[in-house]
Amino acid sequence: MKYTVISVSAHKMRGILNSLHGRGVEIVRGRIEGERWIFSVPHAATDTAMKLLDAIDADYTIMRYGGVKRLKSLVAFNMGLIIAAVLAIIVAAVCSLYVFGADISGEDELVAQARVVLSEQGLDKAAVSKRDVDVQTLKDALYAGVDRLAFVSVKLRGSRLKVTMVAEKSVLPEHKKYSAIYAERDGIVTSVTVLSGTAMVKEGDRVLKGDLLIEGKRAVGVDEMGEDIYEECPASGSVTARAWISSRISVSGSYTSFVRTGNSVKYRYLTFFGKIIGSDKGCEYAMYEREERSIKSYSLLPFDVVEVEYFETQASVRDISEGELDAAIFEESRRLRETIDEDALIINDRNSVKRLDNLYIIDIYYEIVKDIAEGV
Repeated sequence: MKYTVISVSAHKMRGILNSLHGRGVEIVRGRIEGERWIFSVPHAATDTAMKLLDAIDADYTIMRYGGVKRLKSLVAFNMGLIIAAVLAIIVAAVCSLYVFGADISGEDELVAQARVVLSEQGLDKAAVSKRDVDVQTLKDALYAGVDRLAFVSVKLRGSRLKVTMVAEKSVLPEHKKYSAIYAERDGIVTSVTVLSGTAMVKEGDRVLKGDLLIEGKRAVGVDEMGEDIYEECPASGSVTARAWISSRISVSGSYTSFVRTGNSVKYRYLTFFGKIIGSDKGCEYAMYEREERSIKSYSLLPFDVVEVEYFETQASVRDISEGELDAAIFEESRRLRETIDEDALIINDRNSVKRLDNLYIIDIYYEIVKDIAEGV
């Protein structure tokens, strides 16, 4: 025979027992756990028991339904919800094949021009099949159709098209002049603006930290051999590049904590004007935690009764939880992000976690666009 297990408040046990017996409902077995009374009834009497509990407004929980017939009735009762869930899954699967709109970020002028380009590409409709979205073609169209565009990132994120644009700097924040300008970090050049001097790199070049970007010289003519003639001049300008900032940390897959075994010893002693009368006898435990508290104080006399308790502890090795690992990733991501210059634009980020023996190796990456020119 199958049974249904029900949990109710133990305070109403007697009244519920009388009510169930009065309706002919058999109580097969029962037990009290804390403030809850858990009992079983034959599955055939489940509906009767539930109606009776509802009638007396009892706080109850069905912990387990018994019997195949009951399961079939539950499925039939919830068939509408099951069908709705299946339809929702089908709709979600179909929607995943389409793009519903674009999120465009950048200067207002660039955003307005980008919307025109998306319209020309047929991507301004309410829904567009992902098969009709060519990311590289769209990037090329944006570079060709948007003025002052230094860099653009186009990504498909779920059912949205994410477009991030960076404008060229028409005026440098500071018109400083140097003997030469070098790369302050590795990157791929996205734009070059020279106010004075000669550019030594062009868009698309990969540069390393310390590479010469703008040299302090300019062409003033051609010699008899057809070679350019240069003269020295200040170097001034900016070079924008895509760059990557990364960090790697390791987190132990397990750690040791100390838990109490349940064994303890207590001692009491007096204090007189803060001085101990008696002695702290200590304990024989190899590992322990010590707690000290005043249990009685005499306001008119300078006496205090102090109780000391030693709790035996033992080492317990436990694996790091998923939440603790996520917290470590978040903290390192936050620390790394704080090192990024305020004028840099973050266009992408990702994390990589690998398990190596008892260590988690965490790699964090930020892709940015910024001015990498550094004058000397």
